[in-house]
Amino acid sequence: MIIGVLTGNLNNIDTIYECENGQQAIDLYDLHRPEWILLDIKMEPVDGLSVARIIKAKNTQAKIVFITNYDEESYREEAKKISVYAYVLKENLHELVQIYHKLFD
Repeated sequence: MIIGVLTGNLNNIDTIYECENGQQAIDLYDLHRPEWILLDIKMEPVDGLSVARIIKAKNTQAKIVFITNYDEESYREEAKKISVYAYVLKENLHELVQIYHKLFD
């Protein structure tokens, strides 16, 4: 669904890497250093908040966006402490297009 929103609305995306879990997200980040990283909160074996912390420790300028169904304030506060770029609920996926344009236009 998320990939469909991106590819259907953004013509200039060359490559999208999709991960099965948090550890794979870290490994793929190390290999490819993508322009932006989309994460969910609940992932195994490493949760999204931990993945974001690890990536930010490697690159403080990494552009991380959480896309999640979890609207808990504690998750939002932790994401803010990590300095992620945005926190988007899955019901508002259209916001990804706006975020992309803010980042890359």
